Amino acid sequence: MAVFCLNSQGQMIDLPRTIGGCRPSGAAGMATMRAAGLEFPAAFTPDGSPRAFWDIPLHLDLSQMAALRLRLYILNPGLASQYNVYIRAGNTWYAAEFAPSASGRWEEIILPKTRFMPEGAPGSWQLCTMLRLAAWRGGSGNLAIYAAEIEFMRPNLGVAILRSGSDKAAAVEAYSYARHLGEALYTQGIYPAVFEEADSTLSLLLPYRMLFFPMPEAAGSSQVSTVVSYLRRGGKAAVFYTLPPPLAVQMGFPSGKFTRAAQTPGGLAAVLPDQRRLPGVGPFRQQSAAFVAVNPAAFPSSLAVAAWWLDSSSASTGWPAIVESAQGFWMTHVYLHQDPTAGSRVMAALADRIVPEADRQAAAALLRRAEIAYAFAPASQRPHAAALALTKARQALANANFAAVGDDARNCEEILLGAETPATAARPGEFRAGWMRRPQGLPGKSWEETVSILAQSGINAVFPNFLSPAVAAYPSRLAPSAGTDLLAPCLTACRRYGIRLHAWVSCLGVEDAPSTQLRIWRQQGRLQVNARQEPLDWLCPSHPENRALVTRMTAEIARLYALDGVHLDLIRFPQSESCFCPNCRKAFAAEGYLTSAWPDAVLRSGPDRLRWEQFRRQQISSLVAETASAVRAARPGIAVSAAVYPDWQSARTAVGQDWVPWCRNGVIDFVCPMNYRPSSALFAGDLRRQRQQLGSVKRLVPGIGVSSQRLSAEELARQIAVARQTQAPGFILFELGPREVLDVLPRLTP
Repeated sequence: MAVFCLNSQGQMIDLPRTIGGCRPSGAAGMATMRAAGLEFPAAFTPDGSPRAFWDIPLHLDLSQMAALRLRLYILNPGLASQYNVYIRAGNTWYAAEFAPSASGRWEEIILPKTRFMPEGAPGSWQLCTMLRLAAWRGGSGNLAIYAAEIEFMRPNLGVAILRSGSDKAAAVEAYSYARHLGEALYTQGIYPAVFEEADSTLSLLLPYRMLFFPMPEAAGSSQVSTVVSYLRRGGKAAVFYTLPPPLAVQMGFPSGKFTRAAQTPGGLAAVLPDQRRLPGVGPFRQQSAAFVAVNPAAFPSSLAVAAWWLDSSSASTGWPAIVESAQGFWMTHVYLHQDPTAGSRVMAALADRIVPEADRQAAAALLRRAEIAYAFAPASQRPHAAALALTKARQALANANFAAVGDDARNCEEILLGAETPATAARPGEFRAGWMRRPQGLPGKSWEETVSILAQSGINAVFPNFLSPAVAAYPSRLAPSAGTDLLAPCLTACRRYGIRLHAWVSCLGVEDAPSTQLRIWRQQGRLQVNARQEPLDWLCPSHPENRALVTRMTAEIARLYALDGVHLDLIRFPQSESCFCPNCRKAFAAEGYLTSAWPDAVLRSGPDRLRWEQFRRQQISSLVAETASAVRAARPGIAVSAAVYPDWQSARTAVGQDWVPWCRNGVIDFVCPMNYRPSSALFAGDLRRQRQQLGSVKRLVPGIGVSSQRLSAEELARQIAVARQTQAPGFILFELGPREVLDVLPRLTP
């Protein structure tokens, strides 16, 4: 049994005494105590286990945990494609992903509890029985993780976040919004306690001075009643979006009216704090699709508007975004963390208004992070500018200039990370592209304006999502049309500004199709089904009509418009256990693999599993080849590319995406592996593995998850530098939204 000691910060694992109870599995070796720390070794081979993990027994009440702190040194971190920590609370495993920022040095990694997502039904954390450290294979070789400290951190402030949802389905959305708030507060140095719904008892909540309640509508009546009781006893809260009537009444907020942003001229684009209520913080971007509309003119004197919604032209909509009462704050939509830097400052300002010492405690935490990062950086990677920034942060804390502490501390850390991955100049002809999900361009802007901004930011290729089997953003004879030709003005603007246009085509995934269309496809037997014969919202690649639709619609868009390229996305299976429809069974039998035990014989442990995986690869690869051929016949010289999973070995098995032969045989011109990593160390590991698998990088345009990973401009610059160092022909950003185009990209260009 692991042994723990308490200090002022939290509960520390006594590492030397965990060895006897630590159990390795998969590619993991036995943990060994070294002078540097507890060593967790792993040996990854192409045919071996894809995961290495180590289980450490616990017996802890972590119901009020704020974060998990790891002090680690990872040897050859790029050999793993992903790192996870799991905590077993009751009967449910909770998982969090982490990423080393560097190779060959110690670092401190703090994982807020809100990052731990349940893999089953959420439950109490009052009895946690296991900690699991895991690494997933990214390449072959020996990896070692050294742990000097593992600590379950206590909150550094009397603030807590409540997570809601008593079953897995209900918790998915609510937990994501809780994570957004957790990330915002962590960014500002606040480590709140995090309570599950099962642990939200009045006795546990009363010691806290403020609660963040991210999604009250997902909460059960017991949790809502507990929060109301907490408020009646003098507690304060920040609540979000739709409020249960007892909570709204207790806090003095009006009921309001559910309103879609599309119903307001200019939509919703940002939140502007009122400086009288939230002084010193600026607006943050948030494109909410809906909100609760309340009339400020009807507010009693007990209510005040703390922030307003702005539209896409930055004008006030006249609708309150945050309302303040004597018992706290109400944001009229959920917090989306779309603008991490500015948004986190506003969320921290809410805490500071209720807990006045929040700014001092948060500043001290940010300074400690910078001091640790500086201490662990090699002497050769400690620029004078980093030392200067650290000195300024210390002086600012001494002078109670808490806002400056955060700015200087973060600047110190960014300088240190930048020294580890020096900037690399772009090569002539570098491909600098970005995916855009919206076929209309940036919200509130025309394609002319959008493309002009992209050109000024150095982007020279754009991939808008113009086509899927469910909708075409141009007049199409094959897919339902949106009614307006959105592609033509985009093409005109791209030609004017010298930007290449590649049409992003969603091929098989139709999860966003209208329910009526899904029902028709389901009745026609054109949707995939799982082993239980339950339909999935994906077109089956073995169905002749689906194959014809994909090839014909991609050829149509290439024929109608002088595009530079067609980009194939979602050209895969959605998971490892599909598709088992009658068409797939018939096609499998036509290959000579007739089996009576269907689908058992082709499931994971079935005797025909390997043949089945090869069949799935053939279905996708032949569809890619047919589609590429049709596109090139419609417009000779056009480029054909595909978005693919980053790990070829797992992609060919899990989703049938055998993309290395596509490149080697010239079926497509280039692939865009979705290397969406939070750190340049993991991104570099992906590129090394992909270059080895392909034999070169000439057909490799790596995807960088600037939006999906909420990358800062500094981290984006580091990952671009890594792509340049590998001699890749370019990179593509996922995805170009307002934050990325208007806030991040301008900081990369002189």
